Amino acid sequence: MKHLVTGGCSWSTILYNKSDPSVNPVDMEENITWPKHLDKHLGIEAIHTGTNSHGNGHISRKIMYEVDKLLKNGTNPEEILVAIMWSAPNRYGHFWNGEWFIVTPQDQDGTIQKDILGLESEVCRIWYDKFYDEVGGSIRSFEYINATQDYFKSVNVNYFMMNFFSYVVEGHKEDPNVSWLRDRIDTSKWPMWPQGMNEWIEENALDLPWQDDGKHPGEKQHQRFIEQVIIPYLKDTYDNI
Repeated sequence: MKHLVTGGCSWSTILYNKSDPSVNPVDMEENITWPKHLDKHLGIEAIHTGTNSHGNGHISRKIMYEVDKLLKNGTNPEEILVAIMWSAPNRYGHFWNGEWFIVTPQDQDGTIQKDILGLESEVCRIWYDKFYDEVGGSIRSFEYINATQDYFKSVNVNYFMMNFFSYVVEGHKEDPNVSWLRDRIDTSKWPMWPQGMNEWIEENALDLPWQDDGKHPGEKQHQRFIEQVIIPYLKDTYDNI
């Protein structure tokens, strides 16, 4: 492997600012999450696309865009490794008048707050009041996952996937509109299917500190996750890791 491409939401970003996630990345401090630990372990060229609050549509597009650029520049697909941590199915990206709007609820004590940080709050309220459906969110999420999986297979790029919470792939799985899409997933490419990183931490890393916000894994939790889950999986799967 010579190229690593990673993606996800805030659980997978390497830059963050506690007070304002929309701040210019140049001004952000480094956040040592699992992509950075994997990057350090592999020691190869890396592209990290993880971004705060992004849903699975954005995660999929950004990852495929970067892989497409590598392939068009002549990179051997067998030298690319893609690592994705999927996010909440209820997050949505809406393209309008030349730009993307990130529409995502803030979950506080289990209640979806129909609001979002910054200028997009009204867009978010309209979406969740008038158009959002939980099963529809799961359908859309699995469509993104399937499209990404099928793209990697079609271009022979190495990849693996995981969730930040297990509900990403467990929610509404009995609904026939969801189940057929879920059944298409190649779970051999998932080191912990269907478990999420959050559930793994609860079982294996609660002796280590979370981030100050109490909602995101801390650096040492990310490190243990890479050392005990991802690296063993990669060594079992590939001869050149």
